[in-house]
Amino acid sequence: DLQCADRLSAGLGQLSKGGIDLVLLDLLLPDSQGVKTLLEVRAKAPEVPVVVLTSSDDDTLAMEALEQGASDYLIKGYVQVYPHLLTRSIRYALERKRAEDAARRAHAKTEQLLSSIPSILIEINADGQITHWNRVAQTTFGIPARRVLKQLLSQCGVRWDIAPILERIAYSSHHNQHTMLDDVHFTTPDGKEGYLSITFIPIHEEQTEIHGILLHALDI
Repeated sequence: DLQCADRLSAGLGQLSKGGIDLVLLDLLLPDSQGVKTLLEVRAKAPEVPVVVLTSSDDDTLAMEALEQGASDYLIKGYVQVYPHLLTRSIRYALERKRAEDAARRAHAKTEQLLSSIPSILIEINADGQITHWNRVAQTTFGIPARRVLKQLLSQCGVRWDIAPILERIAYSSHHNQHTMLDDVHFTTPDGKEGYLSITFIPIHEEQTEIHGILLHALDI
């Protein structure tokens, strides 16, 4: 079904009602012109893909529109010459949206799974920065994730013998092997003491490239 609006204000009103799969947007409307038009549509419905369909053959404007989130930038004259161009652009925009939605759902499921594991999970990237600090780590160490993300493991606030931990991380990364470290003594910022058994697991972004290391720890 195709719904038409002759000005931005009317189009935003239709978007606010929901049920819109895709927007074909002219950047030269009676009540709005330029990239500002696209920004207002994106602000009203950020999840809806937008294909710009305009008469303005301006490379700078096209680049700016794509940088601001447009799925495509089509010129009306070209669409008249190449009739399949618009159909293809709409199909690609919708397929990309479905792929992004599927990726978000998969990410949400992964986060839910990770949060349900009753073990400490700490992920560090290739630069040694913490990229994941699960709820069990927060509870065990009394340190919220927001305080440690993007910090080095040695700066996370837990008092422990960091040297053997870093050695095992380097070994696991270099040899692409799981390795373990038992009886790791730690002290939390509030003085609680305990011992950990840590397994170091290489994380692969692709089949061979190591993206980081996952520390799977049990409070023993």
